[in-house]
Amino acid sequence: MNKTDGAKIFGQHCVLLLRDESDVSCIKKPQTPSVSLLQGDDSSHKICFDNCPAFLVKYARIPIWSWSPIRRQGFNWVSVIRGGLSWTGIREFLQLWDCVQGFQLNGLEDRHIWKFEPGGCYSSKSAYRACFQGSVTFEPWRRLWKSWAPNKCKVFLWLAIRNRCWTADRLEKRGLPHPEQCPLCDKADETVQHLLVSCVVARQVWFKLFAPLNLGDSIPRQRERSFAEWWRKVLKKVKKECKKGVNSLIILGAWTIWKHRNACVFEGIAPSVDSIMQDLKDEHNLWCLAGAKKLQGLGLTGVI
Repeated sequence: MNKTDGAKIFGQHCVLLLRDESDVSCIKKPQTPSVSLLQGDDSSHKICFDNCPAFLVKYARIPIWSWSPIRRQGFNWVSVIRGGLSWTGIREFLQLWDCVQGFQLNGLEDRHIWKFEPGGCYSSKSAYRACFQGSVTFEPWRRLWKSWAPNKCKVFLWLAIRNRCWTADRLEKRGLPHPEQCPLCDKADETVQHLLVSCVVARQVWFKLFAPLNLGDSIPRQRERSFAEWWRKVLKKVKKECKKGVNSLIILGAWTIWKHRNACVFEGIAPSVDSIMQDLKDEHNLWCLAGAKKLQGLGLTGVI
């Protein structure tokens, strides 16, 4: 984000609580916009920022500060504007003049009110969050992207959670050749959610993975329909110091199941839980050698 974008965000979501005409910092700087005025309480008024008036940055031939009617009425803030104004500047100056007519200021200090904080104080954290308002959220992002695993495995799981893998349901919608039933269990229509949680073969794999960790009761139920939701429920039963390792283990299990599914579809091999577990064991050892310390800390080497 450049300075111009930052100024626009600040200008659109900040209000100036105007109390003291002696403090004219709000009109000294051309980049600080102030156009429309809103009625506040008895002792203050709120000026909403919009677009920066041209009279703050364009100077022509007429010295506004020397206009005697302005000086007589006590509008001392205009004395800060030196030089002359263009015709556009004069028009916008008069618009602002009409807005502030009849308001009486007290001697309290002016202050800016930031709309995204209850207390009105600006913070970079609230500004950062405001930049992402309306964006699409991805609930399991932390346990996916912050876990140790090869990037290709993380990308696969990201696609799987968003139902973007090329399983039979998506192939059928596009009129492409697809398996009639799940290649692993041959009992239900294939979707990526079924493949990872409710398929009987996948459930056996998860049981064998979780049993050494005393998490055998956390295997997905047959009625489970969301891998991300099941993953979230599993972590609730895991100790804090083991969560990162379990996250890596779940990514490893899902990746191995997917590879075995592809082998069944494209190479014609028969589904086998033992074959999946052997591939998973080999991959687990490689991940530990590559630096998956939290996964290694679960103590599954030689057990699974």
